[in-house]
Amino acid sequence: MILMMFLNKVDKRKIALFQLLENAPMLTESKETVMQELELSEFIVNKTVAELNADFIEFGLSEDFQIVSDGIFLTLNESGTETSATLIDCYIKESLRFAMFQDFFFQRFDSVNEFALEHFVSHTLAYKEFKELKKMLENYQITINKEFHLVGNETNLREVTTLVFLQLYQRDFSLYGKKVLEQIRNFELFFSEKVHLNQRAGYAQAKCFHFLAVSLVRTQQQFYVEKKVDSQVLKQLAGDNQQNVFNWLESLQVPEPQRTNEGNYLLLFLIAEEWLQVASAALCQRFAEIQQLNRDLLSYLKIQFQLSEEVLQGFEQKVTIVHFKLFHFPIEANYSYRKMDITYFAETYTEYFSASRQFIQEQKTNPAVWDARQFLFYRYLLLMVDALPLKKVLAPITLCVDFSFGEAYNRMIQKNIEKITEWNIIFKAHVDESVQLILSDIHFVDWPEITQIIWLAPPRPVDWSHFIKTLSALRPHSGEENKVGTAPLSSEK
Repeated sequence: MILMMFLNKVDKRKIALFQLLENAPMLTESKETVMQELELSEFIVNKTVAELNADFIEFGLSEDFQIVSDGIFLTLNESGTETSATLIDCYIKESLRFAMFQDFFFQRFDSVNEFALEHFVSHTLAYKEFKELKKMLENYQITINKEFHLVGNETNLREVTTLVFLQLYQRDFSLYGKKVLEQIRNFELFFSEKVHLNQRAGYAQAKCFHFLAVSLVRTQQQFYVEKKVDSQVLKQLAGDNQQNVFNWLESLQVPEPQRTNEGNYLLLFLIAEEWLQVASAALCQRFAEIQQLNRDLLSYLKIQFQLSEEVLQGFEQKVTIVHFKLFHFPIEANYSYRKMDITYFAETYTEYFSASRQFIQEQKTNPAVWDARQFLFYRYLLLMVDALPLKKVLAPITLCVDFSFGEAYNRMIQKNIEKITEWNIIFKAHVDESVQLILSDIHFVDWPEITQIIWLAPPRPVDWSHFIKTLSALRPHSGEENKVGTAPLSSEK
């Protein structure tokens, strides 16, 4: 994760402990487990907990978080209004490395000594943080020149900066200054209503603002992107919008030939973020690498799930944008993803979980895919959940719902079952040889060979929990899925 490069060892340790508790069942973990998982002594664990609780107060998060210990277990008390992401943002905004990075980007860093004086730290500490940040930036082919300016791979630099500022500042764009913000607002005047920035809310809009602002700052500093895509290709994809972008950049006095490269890079972003709608077929026709990866994935899914051409076409339109972003914005694909707890997906969408993982495993020899395997794993998984109806993928489970309270009660239970699960369930009003599961408040002694669940009426939360577990056990799983398992993707090739 890009943001972690700004944190020192102590802050990373705090985040690791916090997230371990955040993801633990009931937000509780034994101290011994914490020591083993994080490879820390008991003294360091106790010290880290004390520091975290002090930081909650300092950051104004004491109403949201508190870690308590009974000597054996650690428990995270949380309000439910904030997550570890908020805590990470707080640590980064307080970090010397981030302050340096921001000064480098806006070209207001004069010397290590000046920085140390401004931030009330020793020259030794400031220089140490400077060296660490420089080392971290080299991972993205970015370096710091003698004038303390950021140089190197320009597109990588802009991607990194956009993602960092987006995460930390979200919809606060004041850091760029009034001039840049006015230039971004003028950007809309060159376009049709389809790309008005106020027509998409939240994250997408903020991301576009930050991308445009970062690009404007860099061009005003006379740093430009190199040619990435043939201009004629983008003209075919973007139509008149290409000239609209060029006109906007001309109004900002961006010179040629840099104007063409800058404009085409901006068009790539607008396509990747779907501000400009381009058909999947058009992208595949002009980018062979996207077309090939699409074919590989769709062929795999067609075999796995026996999907219709109509379903596959709908899925292809969505996955094409993922692959477009993979090849044209690799920093986001390779470094920006946030890990999430995948237990829910592994249990609820086992087939999609396994398919996503297995396909990527089969692409080990493709560095573009393998280097971005975590990004693609989550994207494929979420796209399958969104675009592929689970009921059409799963073999049916035949369920008889028969309570002593009559048909109306049975229908109520069936409706509630349909609300909480997407599985392919066939309901039967009476028991026969095809039934795999009986749900009732009485035993069916004549059918001992059929799995039965006996509920209280009305059902308790624990009754629903037992039902889902039993249903999951009856769910068909192929040998391939069991072989793949639910472990994280290996880094081995």
